[in-house]
Amino acid sequence: MSEQSTALRLANALEAWTLGKPTYHRKAAVELRRLSALNGELLEVAKLALRMGVYGGVSPSTVEDAARAAIAKMEGKV
Repeated sequence: MSEQSTALRLANALEAWTLGKPTYHRKAAVELRRLSALNGELLEVAKLALRMGVYGGVSPSTVEDAARAAIAKMEGKV
């Protein structure tokens, strides 16, 4: 993803709104950033699993369809 995610834009807006004061908005911004980073990691793992063909006894087409759907959802294409 080349542009900043919605989660990171919202985190930045929340952070700016607090004017540096410790509020729940700052905690929410930190959590949004953490979840955004985790989402990126999960996306890469899903892509790697798809490339490696790790099917674990499930029909390859089922795994491939599920992986492609998850990747599209994570990338905001669905």
